[in-house]
Amino acid sequence: MRITAQLINPETGAHLWSGNYDRPFADIFTIQSEIAQNIASAIGAELLPEELQQISRRQTDSEEALALYLKARALTPNLSPGMDPLARKNLQEAISLDPEFAEPYAVLAFHYALSLGSTHPDLSMNERETLTRQYAQTALRLNPDLGLA
Repeated sequence: MRITAQLINPETGAHLWSGNYDRPFADIFTIQSEIAQNIASAIGAELLPEELQQISRRQTDSEEALALYLKARALTPNLSPGMDPLARKNLQEAISLDPEFAEPYAVLAFHYALSLGSTHPDLSMNERETLTRQYAQTALRLNPDLGLA
C-alpha cells in the first residue's frame, strides 16, 4: 500500500510538507500515527501525551474488518442519508468480524441520524431512531473519544 500525504497552505497554495509511505496494509495504524506526528511537526504543533496515545490506538485487530470499513467509507464519503446498501452491508460485516470496532457503529449511527429527516424505504422513523441510539451508544461505549459517535 502506498499513501502520499501533502500539506498545502490554503491561502497561498504553497507546498509546506509531503511524505510517501509504502507499507503492508497490516501497518495502516502505524502509518496513520506516523503521518499525524509528521504533520504536527511540520506545522510546529506539539502533541500532548493523550493525543499521541489516541493517534497510536489501533481501531481493530482484524484486517478484514478494517478493509470492509474502509470500503464502506469509500462508497459513502460524505455520509449521506441515502447510504449505499453495500456500504451498510460492509459496516455490518465489519461489526460481525470485530464487535469491539467502534467506527462502523459510529458511521451507521450517523447514517441513521441523517435519515431521520427523510423517508426510508425499509424502516419506520421509530426504528431509525432506535438504531441511531443503539449504534451511537455502542460506539461511545467502545471509544468515548470518537467524534463521529
